[in-house]
This record gives sequence, C-alpha cells and structure tokens, in this order.
Amino acid sequence: LCTLEKREAAPCFERALQDENPWVRIQAVECLKMVRARASAPGVALLLKDPMPGVRKAAIGALGSLQGSTFATDIALFLEDPDFDIRRSAISSLASLKDPAGVPHLRKAVSNPDASVRRIAAESLGDRGEKSAMAQLLKLLTDPDAGVRRSSAEALGKLGDPEAMDSLIPLLRDSDESVRRATISVLGHLGYTPLAPECLEWLRGKDPLMQYSAADALGSLRGGRVLPELLPMLDDPDTHLQGLVVGILGKAGDTAFIPRIARLVDSKDSWTQARAEAALLTLGDQMAQTRIQKRLQDSDGQTRYVAAMVMTWVIDPFAVVALQECLKDPHAGVRCVAWNALGRTRDITMLPKLAPLLKHPEVYVRQSAAMVMARLANEDWEDDSDAAFSWWSQHKNDPEFAPARPA
Repeated sequence: LCTLEKREAAPCFERALQDENPWVRIQAVECLKMVRARASAPGVALLLKDPMPGVRKAAIGALGSLQGSTFATDIALFLEDPDFDIRRSAISSLASLKDPAGVPHLRKAVSNPDASVRRIAAESLGDRGEKSAMAQLLKLLTDPDAGVRRSSAEALGKLGDPEAMDSLIPLLRDSDESVRRATISVLGHLGYTPLAPECLEWLRGKDPLMQYSAADALGSLRGGRVLPELLPMLDDPDTHLQGLVVGILGKAGDTAFIPRIARLVDSKDSWTQARAEAALLTLGDQMAQTRIQKRLQDSDGQTRYVAAMVMTWVIDPFAVVALQECLKDPHAGVRCVAWNALGRTRDITMLPKLAPLLKHPEVYVRQSAAMVMARLANEDWEDDSDAAFSWWSQHKNDPEFAPARPA
C-alpha cells in the first residue's frame, strides 16, 4: 500500500499506529510520511510519548515531513534528550517545518550542547533567511566545533549582510580547511574585494577544493582587480584550472573575452569545453546558443545531458526556456538536471507554463513537471503529478499567477 503511495490507505496506517508491536508502529509512521498524510499528524504526535525510543524517533522525524507545526514545542523538548539519534531527529524535524513556528526553537538550538544540533540549527536559519538570528550566527563563528563554524559562515552568506564581513575575515586563517574554503566563498559572495589577490594565489595552488572556492569567490567579485592575471591561465595545461578561470571570466561580464574563451570550445577536455560554453552563454554569445540548441536535439543522450548541464551554470531566459523543454527528454539524467536547475530559480512565474505538463501522456514528463513545481511552490508532493495538479487547480487564479488584465 505504501509503495503505491495511495493516500486512501492512510486510515489503515493510522490504525497501525496503535499496534502492540513497536516495529509495526514504526512502519506505520514511515508509511504515513511517505504518502504525505498531513491530516494524520495528530495521531503520529501521540507516539511522542511511546515507551520505545525507536518509535519516538520515527514520530519526531515524521512530524517534520508532515508539517506538524502545531507540535513544534513538543518536538523541541527532545533537543535535550540523552539519545543522540533522537536529538538529531528533533532538530532535523524542526528544520523541515516551513511554518515560522519552528524558528524560535531553532534560534534557541544554536546554544545546544550538542554540536550537531547547533550545526543543523545554523544551516536552517540561513536557509530561511532569518536575519533576526544574525547575532547568534556571528557568535557561532568562534564555536569549538569546525562543522558549526562552517555552517554558521555559510548561513551568514545566505543572509547576505555585508556587516558580517569583519567577523568572517579571521576564519580565513581557521585551523580547519573546510571552514577556510567556506569563508572564501562567503566573503566573495558578500563583496569583499580585498580578497581577490589571495584568491589568485589559491587558484594557482594545487589544492582542487581551494581552487574551486577561490574561483567561486572571484566569480562573485566579477574578477576583482586580477582579471588581467587570469588570462594567461587559459593556456595552463591543467584543464581543471582552465575551466575555473573560464567560469570567472564569464561572470565578469566583459564581452571582449568572448574570442579568447571561444578557443576553448574545441578543447578535448569535456569539463573545459562545457565551462567555456556556459561562459559564452552568460556573455550572450549567439553562436554558443546555436551550438547548445543543436546539441539538445542530438540523438545521443550523453550529448544532450552535457548540454543541459551547461545551462544549469547560466540560468538566463534562454536557458530557462531550453530547460523547460528538457523536462520532456526521454533521458532521465537530462530531466533530473532540468528540474533541479529550474527548481533553484524559485521563479513562480514559471508555474503556469509548467502546469500543462502535469497532464502530458508520458509519465516521466508529468513527474518532472511535478518535481519542479514542488520546488517553486515550496510544497512536498515531490513527483506526484496528481497532487501537483490538485494544488494548481486551487491556486491558478491567485493574483500572482492570474494573467495581466488590460488597463
């Protein structure tokens, strides 16, 4: 019944919540979570007092998936549980709640003795754009746990407040490399231009992960003042470095780089070739658009997949239209790339264009459209096209989706 994902089976699972066998109770909770039976949240919440830790853990996790915001306070009590798995389940559940009811508990959780709880709380506050938590996140930059410091830095980057820069700069010399890498990317995103010369040195180094973070920062800074020094790197025998530099030049926005980048389109290295095409698309090169459109029509699925990947690095109007067409591609990898990229745009104006695909004769097209719409609408129906269509039927006339009326 659960495999079929039939919501009509929810009453059966709800009855199983009372079964004398704890394993059956756990499976009933998991099944209700899988079929997304939100109306069953009160019944699941009763198991928060179950004598078996495994049942309590399952119930805590399910309430987050079922959006049981009413029970946020009850879930938060388990952040002090002596069982590590239960504490981890509780913070993950609170992080999953889309309702603001979980935010006060997340803010309190950044002071939890458990480092994993602090880390997930910081990540969730950043994902939510919770600027009211900025002072607490700044304090976590000196946390004894490297994972917490890294997550706090990344969360501050998502908040996008330049005032955090002074507190982040010391982390460039952190003892943990993952913290240093995260800080480089975040400071670039926040516009810390003095970072550019150091990024250039990291880019010239031999650590691929540090190179990637430095390239990410320089891309955000549009090259800073080091663009002339980047050009010779396009001739470096290291194709990984070539690809990173091409990406930076594309983000710099100077069309004068087009001829130089275009020479790498014929590279024998597929990574360098793809990055060059993405940079050219970013710079508005018409020839690159023509090449990508041709590759998207190629009979070889891998060729179409690489072309779709190129557009995920661009996401401009041309790429959005092309990626919407990719949702109909018979190659599963192409569809997956497309819905991931389109979902990240958070552009709800795409919903009216995607809705007709929910009734497409091919099931994989319906599922791909549903996945994108779930991301855009911030819902959890995943690839359930029937649930997506039901939601759209109720919301298609909402003001943000309704066609513009003539003046």
